Amino acid sequence: MTSSEANDIERMEATEKRRLMEFEKLKTNMREKKRNRQMADRKVVCRISTKSYLANLREHSFRNLANVGFYTNKFKTEVLDNDVIPWLYEKAFKFVADLEI
Repeated sequence: MTSSEANDIERMEATEKRRLMEFEKLKTNMREKKRNRQMADRKVVCRISTKSYLANLREHSFRNLANVGFYTNKFKTEVLDNDVIPWLYEKAFKFVADLEI
């Protein structure tokens, strides 16, 4: 083997090694781009689902709290329970008592 053949072999091996490194670098970049695109898609999906979940959260929360009795209706407690209902019972009992006579 002559030195020119050895130089050619070294040059070819260096070229092949450089090509392999470029291919590996390209493959790594493509994988990272795919992973970044998937993460961006996940973020978009999460953002959309969160917005749809939180869209009516305040209204639903207030409605549910009112349904379980957390908020009291002041008109009901102050006027109906204290004034109207006792008056209505009194009138109904008086009416029934008048019917029995």
